[in-house]
This record gives sequence, C-alpha cells and structure tokens, in this order.
Amino acid sequence: DIELKGEGSGKSTALIVRRFLKKGWLPEHFMVTSFNFYELNDFHDALSHIPMGIIFDRLPIDYTLFAQQFGVQSIFMNYTLLTPSLMERANARGLVVFAWTVNKIMDAKKLVKLGVDGIVTDFPSKLVFQ
Repeated sequence: DIELKGEGSGKSTALIVRRFLKKGWLPEHFMVTSFNFYELNDFHDALSHIPMGIIFDRLPIDYTLFAQQFGVQSIFMNYTLLTPSLMERANARGLVVFAWTVNKIMDAKKLVKLGVDGIVTDFPSKLVFQ
C-alpha cells in the first residue's frame, strides 16, 4: 500500500511507480490509497490502470457508490464504522474492504468474522492468530 499524503504526492508518486513498471513490476503489485480525493485523482490521471483505494474516516451518504463512481477497487474504513450492512453494500459493488487501524486482537477477530478483506495495524506480529 502506498498512501498519498502531501500536496503533489499523486503526480510525484505516479512518476516513481512508472519507473517500477518499466523495471517489470506489474500493476497488481501496487495499491495506491489516500484520504485526499484530489491526490488520488491526479494519480489516476497519470496511471489509471494501477489499483487504488479511498481511505474513509467518516461515512459519506453512500460510500460504496462514491467509491465505485470514483473508480477505485478498494476502500479503507475506520474499523469502528464497519457494520454488516456496510459490508454487504461493499461486497455487492465488488469492493475490497480494509479495516484500519486495528491494534486489539478481539477487534481483529470480530472484523474477520464480519468479512473484511484486510486489516491495517501498527502491530502485525501481535495480531497473528488462528
């Protein structure tokens, strides 16, 4: 995951990713994400075939429709916002769902049962469980 954070990061990251593509890396080796829709748009304008995801920290009216219309393949949600109905809507639109930032094993287990596709954590070794 490459998270775009600063002003101009969409364009500059596209230049770097393009170098890796020329070295033989495949588009699916990348996932570019951001809270900033403008930076994602700049990146998309430069490299539209690279998978992207939107990071949400609050719920828009219909985040799944918004994400689909924006052309991303995945959404990164604050784990406290995820519910069964949100997961159903995301899955119906073919979106991959990541939960962030999950640092407690009990929360991670609940999210796995909920059906998230991935978990973002500060402590990966702590969250390895059966």
